[in-house]
Amino acid sequence: MQVSKAHLDFIPRIYNTVVNSDAWVETLNEFAYHCGASASTVIFADRVNPELVGQHISTLFNVDEFEDYKSKFSTNIAEAVSHLMEFSVHTWVPDEIGFRRKAEEIPANIYMAEHFGVFRRTAARLNNTPIWTDCICVNYDKQRDNMSLEEDNISQFFLPHFSKCVELNRPFQLLKKRFNAILSVLDKLRIGVCILNTDGNILISNQRAEAILDAGNGLSQSKSGKLLTNTPTGQDHLNQIITTASDPMAISDSTAKMTVAKRKGHLPWLLEAFPVSDLEGSIDSAFSGAVIFIIDPEQRDVVSAEGMQLLFGLTDAENEVCKLLAQGQKIEDIGEARNVSPVTVKRQVSNLFTKTDTNSQTDLIRLALKVNLPVDRSDKQED
Repeated sequence: MQVSKAHLDFIPRIYNTVVNSDAWVETLNEFAYHCGASASTVIFADRVNPELVGQHISTLFNVDEFEDYKSKFSTNIAEAVSHLMEFSVHTWVPDEIGFRRKAEEIPANIYMAEHFGVFRRTAARLNNTPIWTDCICVNYDKQRDNMSLEEDNISQFFLPHFSKCVELNRPFQLLKKRFNAILSVLDKLRIGVCILNTDGNILISNQRAEAILDAGNGLSQSKSGKLLTNTPTGQDHLNQIITTASDPMAISDSTAKMTVAKRKGHLPWLLEAFPVSDLEGSIDSAFSGAVIFIIDPEQRDVVSAEGMQLLFGLTDAENEVCKLLAQGQKIEDIGEARNVSPVTVKRQVSNLFTKTDTNSQTDLIRLALKVNLPVDRSDKQED
């Protein structure tokens, strides 16, 4: 496909939904337009945080009638979503495969045609994390067939950005649902959060980030407000991921994450960068920049392995090893704490990595942070 200016201009509007949830309606309208569809819907599902379950819909759908549609066909929709999860991320699955019957025999399609003027639809999952079943759906009017190959190709340009946007959206939405003001929200995160401009200057930071930077243990802030690491190589890498995250066109999981060695401590800081834009100008006119999450894997009140055993089918022994790894323990320390040999621990760690689809202690910690978002869940405000 040929990338047009309209395609490029749309990408920042996808990320604008992170800071402005009201922007979802127009974003979905525009996505439907690019896909040759009449409407689209994004669905959030979370097995750990039920308050994050929900959806956003295009203008075409009347809110009251859409709620009626959901109440009538919730069981069928849940079955279709479960079938969707059998396919790889960003693979469009047409309604006949999702609902396991011909399109004209699907009651939900008949309802859609009668109430909204759309009939065929196709959906794609947005992530491969077992605890999330987020997906996006596009709907086509009664006069045409489902998504064409050309429309599929165009959509693939946008789907990775929707996936990253939804992932970034999750902790912010959880906090917004529990707390009100954005600054107090950021302070409820038990990890460091910095919002930076494209030059790497910190515009907003929460209390945890300020404490980390003031300590100067591998990360600091210059007098001009720039986020700094303790080595030239580390600074080059940090600048790269900030630049990458500030430009959604260049977004990549491999370049948006890094570790920074501490001057004191066993495990390094974990840094993750995400793009953010503020087209409405609440930060600055046409703002673009990056959100940096600063995670201390040795901080036990941040990283929790709670619920990992149930989600991934861990044995009791593997679950204990998981908890200790998530706390930053070494293989030798785990063996000594559990009174077993390092060989046994290594075997249990190998099984643990296989079951959780991780490859390292750092990967496991990142997964634990997804299962247990690092949020202060107390409703009591600090003085």
